[in-house]
Amino acid sequence: MSEMTERARRRGPGWVRLDQGVHRRADAADVRRAELSAWLDALPTTAVLTGLTAAGSWGLWLPPLPADLPVFVAVP
Repeated sequence: MSEMTERARRRGPGWVRLDQGVHRRADAADVRRAELSAWLDALPTTAVLTGLTAAGSWGLWLPPLPADLPVFVAVP
C-alpha cells in the first residue's frame, strides 16, 4: 500500500472515497495516480491495469476521453 491510499477503514475529511473500501488522500499531488494506486490496493496483488487505463498510466497519447471512464483491470 502506498502513502497516498489506505484500505478498508473509515476515512475522515483528509480522504476522498472512490468506492466502497477504496479511498485516496484528498491532498494527493497527482490525483489520477493516487486513484489508480487506491484501486490496485483494493484488488488482489496479481491484478494489473489494462486497456486505456494502462496506456494512460504509462503516459501514452490518448484521444479525448470522457471524465467518468471506468478503471480497466485484469485479475487472473
